[in-house]
Amino acid sequence: MDSVEIRQLRTFIAVVEHGGFRRAASKLHFSQPTVTNHIRQLERSLGVLLFERLPGGVRLTLAGHNFLVSAQRLVDLSDAAAAAARQDRVTGTLRIGTFPAAAAELTRPLLLELRRRAPTVNIEVVTLNLGDWAPIIPGLDALIVRDPIDLNRVRATELFHEPMLVAVPWQWPARDSTRLTAAELLALPLVRLGPELPHELRAFWCVEDLRNGAAIDFRGYGASCLEDIADDIACGFGAALTTRSVLRSVGESNRLWAVPFDCSPVTHVWVTTRIEDRRPIIHALHTEAADITQRIGSLVLPELSGTDHSDSCSGNRAQNKAQDVMFPDNA
Repeated sequence: MDSVEIRQLRTFIAVVEHGGFRRAASKLHFSQPTVTNHIRQLERSLGVLLFERLPGGVRLTLAGHNFLVSAQRLVDLSDAAAAAARQDRVTGTLRIGTFPAAAAELTRPLLLELRRRAPTVNIEVVTLNLGDWAPIIPGLDALIVRDPIDLNRVRATELFHEPMLVAVPWQWPARDSTRLTAAELLALPLVRLGPELPHELRAFWCVEDLRNGAAIDFRGYGASCLEDIADDIACGFGAALTTRSVLRSVGESNRLWAVPFDCSPVTHVWVTTRIEDRRPIIHALHTEAADITQRIGSLVLPELSGTDHSDSCSGNRAQNKAQDVMFPDNA
């Protein structure tokens, strides 16, 4: 018998408790294909069918009924072992700020799992706007934030990274390109970002490093949020840099086209805190956030799970999708 994973057991129990794969996926914050794969892998490891697949859902087989009690016992033992290992658990209040598309589909399950792992910590989540962007914000203990981040100014733990792409309107000829050169990118009109956005943020996402002082044709009225940027692209004002996960987060994976470009920078998603903040609760946040991402990132980020098949979001010529979002080597 192949090894059985605790996450497969949790998925099996969730399917039983919620009466189907779709409802279990919603409860676990997984994609439905991920739940299906967990059950198939578990059945293959055990060498038995756990569910009867019916037109209206699923039903436990006799083997499934017999296995349920043992599966719950194993999960309980796993949780007890983890709790015992964290007997020196921290307490207190942790205020975490999140920006739009902070960690894409990973944001919510990451925060939920942090709460589950630290029941003695009061975790308050503050939703921020792009105009609030900063590496660290007064009144908040931590941020889940995307680049640009100056690692000399904050303590940062990388969650994952992914390449930048160029989002263009579907009707533009650029959408037919396999890959844009840097010169082709700089020749495109770009969506104008609002002056209320921090300069550091605008410079990073408007490829200032590649421009070498060259003038850029900025168009539009000055977008100040992700939805406005997407609308300006779709209306044909200009292109903008993005990532696949950002496009999905604002619901634009079917309206815009994303094209790779040469010398594409990699953009990171971080947990950041103040350098001088050495409280145990902060150390625990960095450690647990990295561990959670490593364990569940592939279950909720389509690029890592291999379930993202959207041509418009990824470009129908892009290859090796499962490698586009990556965990840090030291996570």
